[in-house]
Amino acid sequence: MTSTPEPTTAQAARSQAAASATASRRASMTPEQRRRENLRAFWQQRYQACADDPGELARVSFDRARAAATRAQRAGVAPMAMYELAELLHKWAEQVEAKHQEAGHAP
Repeated sequence: MTSTPEPTTAQAARSQAAASATASRRASMTPEQRRRENLRAFWQQRYQACADDPGELARVSFDRARAAATRAQRAGVAPMAMYELAELLHKWAEQVEAKHQEAGHAP
């Protein structure tokens, strides 16, 4: 059975320094900045997890757009956000369908 090599002292020191810098940066953030950073990290992790699967990437992207629209509506920032998202998706679907038909494929 292969074991994972122990990190060298230099690697451990770099890792600890990076963790310390991150903790220091997070400590100086406002709660809103931390929320945004957490949200960014959450979606980045989901995108990385499906980088090799275009279908899954599309689903994650849609989930993110839907979540953003929901947050915007709840916050009162963009009361029509979900409608705007639906309009964008509708227009995109029409464009793809038109390309499909132009290529000589049945609808």
